[in-house]
Amino acid sequence: MKTRPLSFLSILLGVMLPVAASAQWALDGNPVCTASGAQDNIRIAANGLGGAVMVWQDNRGSSTDIYARQVGFLGPNEWAANGIPLCTASGGQLNPKVVHDGFGYMIYTWEDYRSGTADIYAAITDRLGNVFTPANGLAIATATGAQQYSALTSNQSLGVGYVAWTDTRSGNNDIYAQAFNVNNPGFWTSGGLAFCTNASDQVFPAIAPDGVDGAIVAWEDFRAGHYAIFAQRANLNNQLLWAANGVAVCGFSSSQISPMIVSDGAGGAIVAWQDGRAGSGKGAIYAQRINSSGVPQWTANGVAIATSTDLIISPKMISDGAGGAIVAWEDDRNISTTGPDIYAQRVNVSGTVLWAANGVPVCTAAFSEATVDIAPDGANGVVAAWQDLRALGTANVYAQRVNAAGSPVWTGNGIPVCLATGNQFNVSIAQSEAGASILAWEDRRTAAVADVYAQRIDTGTGLYGHPQPWITSIIDVPGDQGGAVRITFQPGDGDAPGSEYEIFDNDYHGSDVVGLVTNNGSASYTADVLTVGVGVANTYFVSANGTSNTVAGTSIDNLAPPAPTLTGQRNGLNVDLSWNSTAGDIATYTIQRADVGTLTSVATTTYTNTSVPQTQLRYRVSAVDIHGNVGPLSNELVLSSTVGVSDVADAPKVLTLLPNSPNPFRGSTAFRFGMPRAGRVRLDLYSAAGRRVRSRDLGLLDAGWRTVTVDADDDGGRPLAAGVYFCRIAVGGETRSSKVVIRR
Repeated sequence: MKTRPLSFLSILLGVMLPVAASAQWALDGNPVCTASGAQDNIRIAANGLGGAVMVWQDNRGSSTDIYARQVGFLGPNEWAANGIPLCTASGGQLNPKVVHDGFGYMIYTWEDYRSGTADIYAAITDRLGNVFTPANGLAIATATGAQQYSALTSNQSLGVGYVAWTDTRSGNNDIYAQAFNVNNPGFWTSGGLAFCTNASDQVFPAIAPDGVDGAIVAWEDFRAGHYAIFAQRANLNNQLLWAANGVAVCGFSSSQISPMIVSDGAGGAIVAWQDGRAGSGKGAIYAQRINSSGVPQWTANGVAIATSTDLIISPKMISDGAGGAIVAWEDDRNISTTGPDIYAQRVNVSGTVLWAANGVPVCTAAFSEATVDIAPDGANGVVAAWQDLRALGTANVYAQRVNAAGSPVWTGNGIPVCLATGNQFNVSIAQSEAGASILAWEDRRTAAVADVYAQRIDTGTGLYGHPQPWITSIIDVPGDQGGAVRITFQPGDGDAPGSEYEIFDNDYHGSDVVGLVTNNGSASYTADVLTVGVGVANTYFVSANGTSNTVAGTSIDNLAPPAPTLTGQRNGLNVDLSWNSTAGDIATYTIQRADVGTLTSVATTTYTNTSVPQTQLRYRVSAVDIHGNVGPLSNELVLSSTVGVSDVADAPKVLTLLPNSPNPFRGSTAFRFGMPRAGRVRLDLYSAAGRRVRSRDLGLLDAGWRTVTVDADDDGGRPLAAGVYFCRIAVGGETRSSKVVIRR
């Protein structure tokens, strides 16, 4: 952890206050389902939100059912406790699969035995766990015979799922497939589109999107008297695009089995398989790229990914993100010393093998490593996870990252993901977001039968959960002049009390520390830190065991300037006003006079009001800062009348309106009125027909006499016509009126 000193501007540190606890990833994984009975055959897929969804076979009922549950990126389990049921029909359901459709829905398929033979069913859920298909699943293929050994993929740019399977409706094994989504239960022929119905057997399909609107399926094909690899492409218009019954990917005279497939990013695919051309007891993996027209692009019958004098089994393949592929497998080349190991190899889009001959060792620890699964690392490399028996007698979960150059990144022979008591096995992994993977596995730490557990692994650090802190919000600090924001963040999973978090501002001195926080074991922390300026978005991150997300925050000046102190005096026919400045960020001052309201706004601290009436005058001033905050009014400055009619002692006993003078008048006239008590005064001028043509709010006035001048214009500044008008003065609930005449 960094220990660089703070600058003096980083003194503004908030007190760390714990807030409501949130779920976090725990050492050795979080329980996802611990219902009675066994939960096994788990599959996992990213949900597009940084979390993942797991689907599994579940034996809590009288037969094997299909359940699913979502886990958030910060670790909380979502949806119903122990998962939502996707299918609890009679007969049993097996081999579930799950993919994300790219539009917020998860797509699932499984083999279903409610009819007595295997059929293909599907379900679709949204991010909240709502099911959008019929209860107990959508029937994809229920033809006579068996539909089984399914493979599932999706085109996330279209929101379409594709499932392929082995089908015996014609009496032998054929390959069928269907495309569907939340809005369409089947884009292809009802019951599935036949990809290959050759008279020989075709089994164990693998499927990948073609990157356009269709899919490419590869399978084991026995038409040559041994198993070879064939492939076919179809679009969403129900059209097969390559030769009838598929094109040969590899037709070498020996057996080729267990096809795997990934898109090549150009409308074609890379297909890999286990190959027996080296002879009995020897293992090999070969691969071939097929372009969008179904033409092989690499060496005839494939490029050797790895060859061995011993068995190579259980291979898995993913795209490398650059048009090539990465394959990982269980390898027996060291069977006599370390037992089965995990190896991996990368091949580029041109068919060149990039890593060491026959693969780089991912794990060669003593005893057995098995059932490897892989996910992209987001940087053209791979994250591999497997079941590990190095603790003799106990199976645990380990993982390793191999970078794009073929070098292991984390601890030699992998990092422990779960070392809990009991056995952990059959791990499944998905890249949940850039820089992280989520793993799920069968776990027997508390029962004789398996439960579902999961863990997040940070790709950069190789640490579990969220080793880096996580900013959850940045808000303005209320009640200040700006210049500070309040950052709330969660600690990293596994951070020890007493450690420190550094808060960085990307915009200050090219990324500098602006806050230090000590971990006291709380679930969340809040700190006030400085900004570069008011109203400017700054970006912050928190550093500890890794760097948090980067979040922008803006400070706001939400403190109004204090009220000024107003002084002034008459100077002949003028009034000179002055006041003090009460803050350094004031933009203007607003000056009010009681008989007219707002006079003007000025940027200085002085103002001369010219040609003022000789009656009593009342002034106030307020400040407005550069961010628009309006301060309170100053003291009221009262200047006495120069004609001796404004003191309270001469106030009339009742509201009085004297005749105006001159009357009649052309340009303007003066109204004189007296008030027995203070009140808000309004003067209105009405036509003889009763229409109000002129109105003035004189504001709040003290008791006494006043003179107000009114010109012969209406409220819009237009001259009033000659004629008889009435003036009405209103104070509180009292009014007085007098007749006036305008001449032209």
